[in-house]
Amino acid sequence: MAQEVELKIDGEKFDKVRGVSYEIFTPHDTADGKPSSIPCGMKIKISRESDDNVGIARWAFDSSQVNRKAGEITFKDPNLKKELKVLKWQNGFVTHYEEHVPSTSASPNEQMYEYFEISAELVDINGVEYKKDWKGK
Repeated sequence: MAQEVELKIDGEKFDKVRGVSYEIFTPHDTADGKPSSIPCGMKIKISRESDDNVGIARWAFDSSQVNRKAGEITFKDPNLKKELKVLKWQNGFVTHYEEHVPSTSASPNEQMYEYFEISAELVDINGVEYKKDWKGK
């Protein structure tokens, strides 16, 4: 089971990753379950403890084509001392960004954290690729 996660965005390492999930959705007929379209909506969701680095917030504020980024998330098993899976993306941008400050009275030991979602033109998970057609977008 992966218990260590390493996040790099355009070569810059971001520490203190708290959670990662990713999803893809295939539209389908609700009556018989048959696919009605190609898979879509690949989202990469990440949360990490906040620090003084505002690079992800800056990225979220500008989704223009010149500010799209590549990155990777490496899932590691610390017991086996090996990589289990590497998720890479190209031409990505932040579609959703939040920063949370837990209640200082109810949860004084809880850390402040940022949560963000990435959409990318190309996603590769250990050699399995998902590519969107973003020509001219």
